[in-house]
Amino acid sequence: MITWRDTEGRIYQPNYAYDPRVVKIGDTYYVTWCTDFYGPSIGVGFTKDFKEFTRLENAFLPFNRSGVLFPRKINGKYVMLSRPSDAGHTPFGDIFLSESPDMVHWGRHRRVMGRGGSGWCRGLK
Repeated sequence: MITWRDTEGRIYQPNYAYDPRVVKIGDTYYVTWCTDFYGPSIGVGFTKDFKEFTRLENAFLPFNRSGVLFPRKINGKYVMLSRPSDAGHTPFGDIFLSESPDMVHWGRHRRVMGRGGSGWCRGLK
């Protein structure tokens, strides 16, 4: 089991975590996952050695899932795709691109893809 700590070294475990995604940028491995924050949200953390893990604040408000961090900075910014949803598990909404200068403060949210095929992004063909 991973023991997550905040930036000050205090234990900061998520209530739940699933659908993790790992990407290496420079010498740091960043992890995004679906976590609980008054509904599903995108948890964010990092490690350099897979022994110590630092958890950052959640990237977005609930209800948002499926955070995909780009494997390199673009114009000096971290970039993530995400998929806002409603208070239930479905229907899923459009896909948005967001930027961060520091992996803590996220903004410049831009819609990049609408629902497809059957009305859900999972239905894209």
